[in-house]
Amino acid sequence: ARQIPWIGVCSLDGIDIDSDSYLVATDARRKEIYYARYQDGIRTQGPSVCAPSEIKDLDIKKFGFGFGDPLYPSMALLLAKSKTQDIKQPFYLRRPDAIESSAR
Repeated sequence: ARQIPWIGVCSLDGIDIDSDSYLVATDARRKEIYYARYQDGIRTQGPSVCAPSEIKDLDIKKFGFGFGDPLYPSMALLLAKSKTQDIKQPFYLRRPDAIESSAR
C-alpha cells in the first residue's frame, strides 16, 4: 500500500566466514536445516533444506546451526549481497505452515 520497494536476501549469504570453502546452516524447524555451500564468499550450492545428518559427514568447514557457536548475518553484508540476487519467492514458506488463503 505504501509502494515501498523491497529486496529479498538469502540470510545464509549474510554469514561472512573467513574461509576458502565452507557450508552455512540454520534451523529450518521440523528437524531440518537450511544450508548453502560457498567458495570464496560466493554461493555455489543451495539454499537447500535437508536433515542435518545428510551434510554432517561432508568434508567441508561448517558454520551455523548445529556446528558450534551460532552466527548472525551482518546487515551491511546482506544489503551488499541483495544487489547481486533476484529472490522473488520466500524459501522458508513451506507446507503445512503456509497455505493459500482460499485453502483455509
